[in-house]
Amino acid sequence: MSRYGTTPGRPEEYRQGNERAVKPKDAATLIIVRQGDEPRLLLGKRSMKHKFMPGKFVFPGGRLDLIDQRLKLPNELAPPVMQRLRKQTQKKVTDAKLKGLALAAVRETFEETGLIVGTPTAKAVRTSHIGWQDYLSHGVLPPLESMDFIARAITPPYRTRRFDTRFFMVFDDVIHSHPSALGSATGELLDLHWL
Repeated sequence: MSRYGTTPGRPEEYRQGNERAVKPKDAATLIIVRQGDEPRLLLGKRSMKHKFMPGKFVFPGGRLDLIDQRLKLPNELAPPVMQRLRKQTQKKVTDAKLKGLALAAVRETFEETGLIVGTPTAKAVRTSHIGWQDYLSHGVLPPLESMDFIARAITPPYRTRRFDTRFFMVFDDVIHSHPSALGSATGELLDLHWL
């Protein structure tokens, strides 16, 4: 039992004694809403091999990569979405980083689920990043103009792995592949389901 009482998870997930709190890493997740009589959300179970939230059902997403901030695209987040993002973030954070967080959510969703969340384009976008190359080869752009910013959550300071996560949302009409064509490209998310 940790000093925080009985908690779910492994003992190594919790800070002990006077250890300094770990600085959270920037991350993003994508909530995909499948429309219908009863809306459904895409969730996947994290592998038990993960050190952070093993065996938990989560939305697809992950850490912000530098390339997400540097990727040059012709489309942007809607101004009200960018405004809400800025309001929920420190002043020193650049617009490129905020846009990068939305892009990270799309990239991680593609890597973890195989779903191509995007809008068709005839414009070729070039990058040296393998994850983005695979995604862009499908003739799509990340659907930035269709994304909404929902929330921000920071892992509590007593955890040994911490993330500063921005939650974005899109509807399933921006899924370029079939919504039922779920696969786990990286093995990070198992048991993908529309719930």
